[in-house]
Amino acid sequence: MNNKREGFSIVECLVGMFVLMVITLTSSGFLLNFTKANVSLKDVSQATTIGTTAMEKLRSLSYNILTNGCDTIDNKFKCSWLVSTQSAMKVINLTVQWPLSPKKSEINHSIQLSTIKAQ
Repeated sequence: MNNKREGFSIVECLVGMFVLMVITLTSSGFLLNFTKANVSLKDVSQATTIGTTAMEKLRSLSYNILTNGCDTIDNKFKCSWLVSTQSAMKVINLTVQWPLSPKKSEINHSIQLSTIKAQ
């Protein structure tokens, strides 16, 4: 008579399930961090595009009509610019901030761009 049994014992199954659980939990942590970073980079890219577009519009304006201003885009981004005169040049400092209404857990982010327009 053959007394050999094939298969896994309950202890081997439990150890295998524990190892699989640890691998799954570790992977889900990495996936969560990756998703947060991806959303953050999307916002930075969008803010940069908004800033460069606004800066190009300001540079295309006549020297005499350049003034301070502010604009809200998609109810998420605030684009504001300050114009200061130095000699025969105007310095334009533009800031894009987001989110507009940060929650206590969110950090208010911003990017800054600047350029000079000659007379």
